[in-house]
Amino acid sequence: ILAVVFSLFVIFLYLSLSAKAGLILSTNELEEKKGVLGFAKAFHQGQQFVWRLLGMSLLVSLALLITLIVVATPLITLYIVGKHSSGIIIAVILTGILFFILFFMLASYVGILMKLAERVIVLKNYGILKALQTTHHMARLNLGNTVLTWLMGIALSFLAGMVLFFGLFT
Repeated sequence: ILAVVFSLFVIFLYLSLSAKAGLILSTNELEEKKGVLGFAKAFHQGQQFVWRLLGMSLLVSLALLITLIVVATPLITLYIVGKHSSGIIIAVILTGILFFILFFMLASYVGILMKLAERVIVLKNYGILKALQTTHHMARLNLGNTVLTWLMGIALSFLAGMVLFFGLFT
């Protein structure tokens, strides 16, 4: 049964990434007023980008996970070693909160970069690292718009969470 679930996961992931790349291609066609690409054609053209989109997601997720482990390991170690000292525990908790906020900001920034990099991979046919470098450069050049997009994403996520919370518990 585990093999069936895993197979279905891989199939749906492949279909999802193909459709995402096809949507990017189709949207680009409409933006450039070249005409409607159509679902089947867009899906078929999007299939060539599946492995790069998957590779980028895995690479970025792995990098964020390693960052989290590198930051959390010393804090956990210090907490375990100094659990009898309230000063160390307070310092570890405050440092942990600071690192959590910084990690959240980094993950949000990387999330924005990934959305832009998906478009760059599909539309410019770039590789993973070249797409991430290009979007990082674009984000630095347009820092104000990038921060505004990030703040809007946080606000919308918070608003959606509040709507769901009140919808479920009222």
